[in-house]
Amino acid sequence: MSTITILLDGLYPNGPAIKLCKDYNWNYMMVSKDNSLSSVWEEAYGLKKLETGNTLNQIYKDRTQYFWWVNNIDYYYGNNDKHHLRVNVVVCEESVEEVDHTGEIVKKFPVMPGFQANH
Repeated sequence: MSTITILLDGLYPNGPAIKLCKDYNWNYMMVSKDNSLSSVWEEAYGLKKLETGNTLNQIYKDRTQYFWWVNNIDYYYGNNDKHHLRVNVVVCEESVEEVDHTGEIVKKFPVMPGFQANH
């Protein structure tokens, strides 16, 4: 049996796309901006404060990465929110130190989108 994993950019984080992946039992990860699926992000940020153990810090090459995640967030969509899914949110916040033109070390924070992934 083959395992399929779908990786989608920020155009696709919506109920029908997530449902399609779940219906076919595909693993999936979708890039999502804070203004996409606002109810999911609101819940994720709220639960992050309560689920303090869902984190990972690591160094990858010249970058410091901080991951955090929240599982089983209720997501309602469609007319009158008649459809329901459960999603997980994984976020990578990343920073890198660079030397500017004066020789000073500057810490930069590249924008890292959040991801929604099934479990």
